[in-house]
Amino acid sequence: MILGLAKTGSTGLYNNTKSALAATGRDYYCLFEPTRPDPLQNLCRYAPDMPVLTKVMIAREPGLDVPYAHFSKRVTLVRDPRDMIVSFLLFRPFIRADAPWQQVQPFVDAIREKEADPASRSVQSLHALADTLGLASYRLERVAEYMRWQEELIDRHDMFTVRYEDFIAGRPDDLDEQSILRICDGLAAAAAGDEHGPPAVPREPAVHPGGARARRPSPAPVLVGQGESARSRPPPSGNQRDRR
Repeated sequence: MILGLAKTGSTGLYNNTKSALAATGRDYYCLFEPTRPDPLQNLCRYAPDMPVLTKVMIAREPGLDVPYAHFSKRVTLVRDPRDMIVSFLLFRPFIRADAPWQQVQPFVDAIREKEADPASRSVQSLHALADTLGLASYRLERVAEYMRWQEELIDRHDMFTVRYEDFIAGRPDDLDEQSILRICDGLAAAAAGDEHGPPAVPREPAVHPGGARARRPSPAPVLVGQGESARSRPPPSGNQRDRR
């Protein structure tokens, strides 16, 4: 299971893992960002032996009644919250595909103005402009709220924590980058029938946004038994396939 906040790279990790599993040729079920509790609950109830890969958004987690015990290995990503806020700012015009250009153009002009002169506008003022233009909605204070909830989930459910910055940097000498490779390799090995997968990466304290250390060490990042293929038998009613 991959648990993530918006704009932290969780979809990228999900897709990388899915690709690694697809190469094994094994059947598995893939559930992308469920919005209701019944897809996960039905999988556990009616197909407990079906290997599953899922990505859960932390913003929706409280209403999903996530069966954490069903997933022996759990991963989450953390990112500098300042970058999260900027990333979501640039994403706001794309949330509603039907927004007319007349509505979006003032926002684009303001972004270009800030690119030319970074001191001309603050990020907060650009979010306020997007609010005025009706470009989706975004409460800056929710970032801190969701991060606090993520920290609680990390400690409560022994989440293995990956830094977004390490995930995209591709630094081979970094433990977290090696851990990411082991995540994908471990999933692929498990799907291929090797229940042990590759050797475990030594444990290291999880790192939260801002550099704070978690209160407990993260589990070794070797995930077990998850996958998907078009040959999988039909899922229980109420489940949804992820978008391809």
